[in-house]
Amino acid sequence: MPSDGPPQHDPEWLQSQWNELSDILSVSDPDQVVDQVRELQDQVDALTDQQEALVEAGMKDSEQALCMIENMADQLEELYAERVSDT
Repeated sequence: MPSDGPPQHDPEWLQSQWNELSDILSVSDPDQVVDQVRELQDQVDALTDQQEALVEAGMKDSEQALCMIENMADQLEELYAERVSDT
């Protein structure tokens, strides 16, 4: 009869997974691991919000947004140059 709880793993496997996670996060203290994971989740949430804003603005990715900003900056420089030459 299968258990409804989480899968059971032996202590060696759990320790190896913990060691790998600690190495990936470059931390040794268990509290630091939790803090790092929370910080990473906050970063993912912020990136998700930014991606949604790009999509709402009609852009498919950040590269397209960057290109658009660079084009606007170029246009502004041209307008400023025209304005200076007109005076």
